[in-house]
Amino acid sequence: MRQSFLIVKISSLGDILQSLAVALYLKRRFEKAHITWVVDERFASILECHPCVDTVITGNFASWKRWPFRKSAWIFLRTLRTCKYDVLFDLQGNMKAALVVLLSRARKKVGYALRSAPEWPSRLCINVPVHLNKNQPIVDQYLTFPQKIFGVLPFQLEHPGLLFCKKPPAKGRFRGRNIMICPHSRWQSKMWDLPSWKALIAKIHTRYLCTFWIIWHHDSERSFAEAIGSCANSRVVGNLALSSLHSIMEHMHLVLSVDSAALHLCHMTRTPSIALFGPSSGKIYGGKAAVLQGTCPYKEVFTRRCSHLRRCQAPCMQSITVESVYAAVEKQLSQKGEELFS
Repeated sequence: MRQSFLIVKISSLGDILQSLAVALYLKRRFEKAHITWVVDERFASILECHPCVDTVITGNFASWKRWPFRKSAWIFLRTLRTCKYDVLFDLQGNMKAALVVLLSRARKKVGYALRSAPEWPSRLCINVPVHLNKNQPIVDQYLTFPQKIFGVLPFQLEHPGLLFCKKPPAKGRFRGRNIMICPHSRWQSKMWDLPSWKALIAKIHTRYLCTFWIIWHHDSERSFAEAIGSCANSRVVGNLALSSLHSIMEHMHLVLSVDSAALHLCHMTRTPSIALFGPSSGKIYGGKAAVLQGTCPYKEVFTRRCSHLRRCQAPCMQSITVESVYAAVEKQLSQKGEELFS
């Protein structure tokens, strides 16, 4: 018998990537599971190419907030209510998602318990509340939702990767040793300083003679990326579609990143990664990356994110030394020896 599930995780890109483990769990638990996902249209492409997501319902939620009576909103609502679902999982937990949960046709609606909810009104729209252990890695927290209903799987989940239809880049572009640098984040306080990046790249290049791929996403980030790439054999690449970035990551020997969506996209590949964390917890958000966690000079203690994340000048990020990151790079590149570069 087919089981029908609706997952509500509207944004952001990094959070969506981390919550994909729920879709993987359901597909492994139920052979005939059909999974529908509600998401902001900006992030639909990542779900449309995921092998565990069958149907994607998209919406322009930002525009509807300003004017909720647009025609597109009514089309979204009609699409949402076309099907009945056995179980709905609200992985967002805010007011925006609460409206979707409220209007959907699902027998069981699983979501955040009151103390765990990002925004408390979301608790009013569900009938199966889940208490989360906020000290667990974020992926394990998301998996708590289906495990509440169906129990723990007797085997470890291995992510299947993404099935982009776009033609992959030619392998000839990746001769020798290639390391990707993802230095940008939505929050300035999560970024490492320019002199440290340049010193690190110079040090790595002296030892390994790598080609560095410096990634930028918005025009405001381009000059910073070009400055990083000016000190070694580098390719500065920007404005990439997710499919292109994912394909390039697959050909890298290593990815170096701050806490960003690029880091979580890397977890969808087989490429090892090193992550630099400061005002957010590497233990919670670092995934399978080798994490270097900065220390706060003000002795701020937090579980998930520092309360000063949006207004701090990131002294915790600057406490991460070039030597410590270089040591992590050496360790990663030496784990499989020359097999990494075959």
